[in-house]
Amino acid sequence: NKVNIYNTSYGVFNIDAQGLTGYNWSGFTLPIYVPKILKDEVYTLGFKYKIRRQLDHEFCVVIKNHSKNKTILQKTIANPETPVRNEWIDFQGTFKMTEDLDFDQVGHFPIYFYLVKNGWVEVKEPMLVRGPRTGNFKPSQFDEAYKQTKEAKELAESAQTRAIQVAEKAEETKKTVEATR
Repeated sequence: NKVNIYNTSYGVFNIDAQGLTGYNWSGFTLPIYVPKILKDEVYTLGFKYKIRRQLDHEFCVVIKNHSKNKTILQKTIANPETPVRNEWIDFQGTFKMTEDLDFDQVGHFPIYFYLVKNGWVEVKEPMLVRGPRTGNFKPSQFDEAYKQTKEAKELAESAQTRAIQVAEKAEETKKTVEATR
């Protein structure tokens, strides 16, 4: 019995389960960068996937608040009849909210991809958008904002370090000038 869940350096998430004799629900969770989704709004979850080894049960995705055990989307993506293919397949699941739902801010992330039993799947470019369909994938604005914030912090720290070095050098020079008088 072996389950490997990992992602690659090029952004592909893998669930690889083999030799399991019972149900396992092996998978991974991903965050949503909004704290809640709203009643009467339409949302679409989109991603691409590959079936890399034959499934003996289902490959599913669910969006839920885990602490409240409240599911808002549950979809079977593939089953044992789904052929193994070395090409990306687009998935889009659209749903309308019947109530407001807050997401856990600590602990479990709300999007959960899993295999019920054995198989190997790859998932890439997951996104949740408000509206009836997703567009082209682009990295999260929050990923870019984080990167820019980190770069700005590093520049500020570097400038502060340099300012301290200049001040120390000026103080040294002042002491040298005073000592030679």
